[in-house]
Amino acid sequence: MPLRPPSLLAGKLHALLYRRWTKGRELYDLAWYLADRRWPPPNLLFLNSVLHQTGWQKPPVTTDNWRQTILQRLDQIEWAAARSDVFPFLERAQDINLIDHDMLKNLLIR
Repeated sequence: MPLRPPSLLAGKLHALLYRRWTKGRELYDLAWYLADRRWPPPNLLFLNSVLHQTGWQKPPVTTDNWRQTILQRLDQIEWAAARSDVFPFLERAQDINLIDHDMLKNLLIR
């Protein structure tokens, strides 16, 4: 059974929150999801379930705090490494501009 959009976003958020290092494609996908204003919010039940399964020690992610939780994670990312990680896979070189702290922050807070 395929995942629905809210669960796809939740899975991407889990990857961003769980991994110690961030893959550039996770940031690219996050930008892609957030740029589409029609994309639904994350499935928080699914997100909290997978976070719990992988040892999440922080408070549950909620409707009120999920954006702030991701913003805090964005502050910890090594952006140059994330950009170089994803660059070889981009079809259009200019898409590297999606892998940017300020751009993702703006998408999260709008």
